[in-house]
Amino acid sequence: MDLLERAFVETLKERLGAGASITLTNNRRTFISIRRLGGLCQIRVSRRFALADGPTVDGLVSYLKGETRVLPKAVRGFMNSASSPEPLKRKSLKKLKTAGEFHDLAEIADLVNSQYFGGALSFRIAWGKAPAKVKRRGGSITLGSYDCGLNLVRIHPALDMADVPRRFVEFIVHHELTHKKLGARIGENGERRVHGPVFREMERGFEDYETVRKWEKENIHFILRARRKLKSSSGDAKASK
Repeated sequence: MDLLERAFVETLKERLGAGASITLTNNRRTFISIRRLGGLCQIRVSRRFALADGPTVDGLVSYLKGETRVLPKAVRGFMNSASSPEPLKRKSLKKLKTAGEFHDLAEIADLVNSQYFGGALSFRIAWGKAPAKVKRRGGSITLGSYDCGLNLVRIHPALDMADVPRRFVEFIVHHELTHKKLGARIGENGERRVHGPVFREMERGFEDYETVRKWEKENIHFILRARRKLKSSSGDAKASK
């Protein structure tokens, strides 16, 4: 925790009172979490708020105190525009990999950006890392994500397989670039709204939309199995070092 973060935590403790427990997090999806236990209040808040201006901190304090049930406009605006802390950003952007064994993300991203967004979007893209923990059967999988703080699209490495059509990878990249184009909207209760009507309309603008969605539905079991194999291979590689 640096000096700026320490000062931010001390400010919150002073204004919220002795019953408040403050934990700073690096969570890029949940900026604010509040748990009330009797007279105690356990608060987890993104360390990005240490960079917020006075009105934003005032609004945050008001919300944490329960003086308003609606997340203040200044706080929502900050959450929409906040960048990742520099140390976290540098760590996350090290050794980005775009060339897979079967699919080249840089090539795919250039094509999708040009075809659907007029080549106007600027971003990074990379294969994500194999998951640290995977359920043996079933479960769900996040095939792609867009981190606005890092301006980075990540694609799940389970899609870098010979049996995964390139067109499907293009669709996942298109989905994440639509997030980049539209951004997330922070609701009055602090929830991030990312798949609204405008998003869905743009997503359906992808050529062969129905075909790729059908392929996904029919092959999700194959993708989940590939994910489990990735985890197994990763463990074997570490053990052999």
